[in-house]
Amino acid sequence: FLPHYNYLLQLKHYLDNLYLKDKVSTFEINNKEEVGIIRNVLKNGRLVVETEQGEKQFNMKEIKFLI
Repeated sequence: FLPHYNYLLQLKHYLDNLYLKDKVSTFEINNKEEVGIIRNVLKNGRLVVETEQGEKQFNMKEIKFLI
């Protein structure tokens, strides 16, 4: 119980401080500009982004934040 609880506390802290979480942002996905909203990071490290086509999951280097 305690290790799981600690994990949940760490995850909450991480998500509370995740840059651009829950904000509309522009990303490069498959060499195309797309608008999306970061919603979560999964335990396996995949980034969950809500796009116009629905929720998508990305590994590192599959998505880029555009300034």
